[in-house]
Amino acid sequence: MPPRLEPGGLSLSARWQRILGAVLAAVLLGALALLVQQSQRGFQFEASLRALLPPVQHGALVEAANRRLLARANQTLVLLVAGADKAAVKAAAAALKRDLARLPGLAPVQDEDGGAAALVTLLKQYRFHLLSASQRAALAAGTVQPLLVRAERALYGIDSWAAVATPEEDPLYLFNDYIRQLLSDDGGRRREDGLVLVSRENPRQHYAVITARLSGDAFSLAQQRQVAAAVAALSAAVAGRHPGVAVLRSGFVFHAAAAAAQAQRDVSVIALGSLAGIVLLFWAAFRSLTPLLLSLTAIAFGCLCAVGVSHAVFGGLHVLTLVFGASLIGVAVDYALHFFTRLYAMGAGGGGRAALAAVFPGMALALVTTVIAYACLASTSLPGLRQVALFSVVGLVGAWLFVAGALPWLARAGAPLRPGALS
Repeated sequence: MPPRLEPGGLSLSARWQRILGAVLAAVLLGALALLVQQSQRGFQFEASLRALLPPVQHGALVEAANRRLLARANQTLVLLVAGADKAAVKAAAAALKRDLARLPGLAPVQDEDGGAAALVTLLKQYRFHLLSASQRAALAAGTVQPLLVRAERALYGIDSWAAVATPEEDPLYLFNDYIRQLLSDDGGRRREDGLVLVSRENPRQHYAVITARLSGDAFSLAQQRQVAAAVAALSAAVAGRHPGVAVLRSGFVFHAAAAAAQAQRDVSVIALGSLAGIVLLFWAAFRSLTPLLLSLTAIAFGCLCAVGVSHAVFGGLHVLTLVFGASLIGVAVDYALHFFTRLYAMGAGGGGRAALAAVFPGMALALVTTVIAYACLASTSLPGLRQVALFSVVGLVGAWLFVAGALPWLARAGAPLRPGALS
């Protein structure tokens, strides 16, 4: 027997209300079974922001290049130890470098001399195509004799042992001269005691450059918070032990951690303010917190169903899916709100089943339209949005079933709505 049409719209018979209750019980058992099954296998929650990005559609070579580029850009940390006293800057930089090397979240701090050697090795294979500005100007002007004289002096000079390429590899000493000018003092930059130092005048200031690399995933929220907090603590400790020295930090992990912390603070403020407002409004309207508790129970039931189904479909869930999905499921509070408004307005002459029958047409239409809207998110190529779409749709259906199948029985003893300013 389908729901019957009456002059007032679509109404629910007692039989169909019992069917909704049975469906709710079956969904509850199914959700619990899914959660138990997933818990035995182990819940997988992804925190890396990279998991929200669409898969790369290029070839394997382009994908490998992208991974290396992202790793180099996002996993590199740069710290500047600044101060007017050069000795204090060097001491503080050396201490900070030792502390960073012992930090679990970071790979061994890069050695600047090793970086120069790696640069020479990389450029040596292109040595016949590299010219410094002075070499290019001399060749353009046709004055090659100074280049030959310099090559002869370098070959027989006392510093010929310091050449980065042998005479067979670089007979005219062009590549050696190119590397020398490339690594020479530039704007006050020099290497002392294994540190890169940069000096500036007016005002007098010295900077020691320290670089390090993350050993984990730079897109991991937990990794970002851990490394950013540890580096900040080490920097503060070093600056405290060396007065007049400051430590400046730059890198993807610091910006990402700061943005995540700011977002968390904003969300917490908004959530607490919204919760306080909702509690006050429910109390002012119903003179009781029971409608609020039952409304939150409906949302919790929807989230329970959404977690079980989404985790089973995707094999895991992203933490942002839980955050945004639970927020979207929160619109299901409207179903319970309309139900309790009708229930309390009917007073002693009504009941839970009568209140549900009165608001059922609007609830059904709201569910259908909202599910269609959220389902459209699944058409995107972003895996994160597809997770949010499924999570929200399942959660909304679960919350709606709880309101339609459980609240008429749980709220049968609702008191009549008392006259007041809001009513």
